Amino acid sequence: MKMMKQWLAVLLAVLCAVGICACKENQQQGNDPDPYSFVIDGVTVTPGAKAKDVIAALASKNPNVSAKGSCLDGVDGEDVRYAYTGFYIETFRLSEGHEDEEIRWVCFTDDSVSTQRGIKIGSTADEVKAAYGTNASATDTMLPYQSSGTELRFKLRDSVVVEISYTVVE
Repeated sequence: MKMMKQWLAVLLAVLCAVGICACKENQQQGNDPDPYSFVIDGVTVTPGAKAKDVIAALASKNPNVSAKGSCLDGVDGEDVRYAYTGFYIETFRLSEGHEDEEIRWVCFTDDSVSTQRGIKIGSTADEVKAAYGTNASATDTMLPYQSSGTELRFKLRDSVVVEISYTVVE
């Protein structure tokens, strides 16, 4: 009987340890930032989302703003670029003001900003793969990742990231 109680105690201890490990793993996955959104100064920038709140929240960064006719065939609107230090956001709007603007593209311009998983211009292809996994559609010059209507693309030269962009995929 004493042996049976000891065996049961060991079994319960093992089950508890397994449960704790599983709980920690789930917490880590739950805290994994959305890889298809860019966060800068606590502001989340997601392609396909409305631009109004993002542009307002980043106004203190004094972006250089430029607009031109839309590159979409048959669409009457404007492509608007908000250029900040280290990145720019491109939106599409049907009319003046931010109410109708949609974020279409985010592109990094230097190594002062990074993705939610710590990848920036200058990171290696191996670092990207460690952070985002391998991808069957990868090439020597491009590592694309796609989910939730967004493509996160790492352009490579000599296995080093030279451009990072988030784009709406339709």
